[in-house]
Amino acid sequence: MTTTLSRDIEIMVASHEPRVRAAARRYGVDAGDVDLVLQETRVRLWRLAERGSTLAEIGPALIYRLAAGAAIDLLRRRDARREEPEDASIPVPSNETSPLDRIALHDALTHCVGALLTARRAVVGMYLHGAPREEIASLMCWSEAKTRNLLYRGLDDLRQCLRSSGFGEGR
Repeated sequence: MTTTLSRDIEIMVASHEPRVRAAARRYGVDAGDVDLVLQETRVRLWRLAERGSTLAEIGPALIYRLAAGAAIDLLRRRDARREEPEDASIPVPSNETSPLDRIALHDALTHCVGALLTARRAVVGMYLHGAPREEIASLMCWSEAKTRNLLYRGLDDLRQCLRSSGFGEGR
């Protein structure tokens, strides 16, 4: 049953992906974070199915509402967790950073996160938005060890990419 349900949810999300992406854009989610909204929409569909809803009952309007809610929650979590990252080697703009440097760093981060492998991109994206490892593991339905492994390898790849883009110590 779970295999069939997983497949059905994947088919549903794939067929409504433009709608989910539109909801994410409408609420101001960065292009690099749309995958997080897609993943959270999958999780919300799973929860609906666990509560007894059949996927046949779920229409396009509900998919949009689920995606909009996921986008809003993502933005709220980001705003609520504006704190220093645990990994100090990833550059964080300070208040003294010029607007042009902030834009350059944002562009480099967006590029480097987008270049990560899909699983690492999702984990690193959630982490950079302030989600703790345990929450990421829970949302992705992965073990803590797998999540930690993907996060550390993804952060290492991100650091290397940022250094090759001219960001890192001393900048």
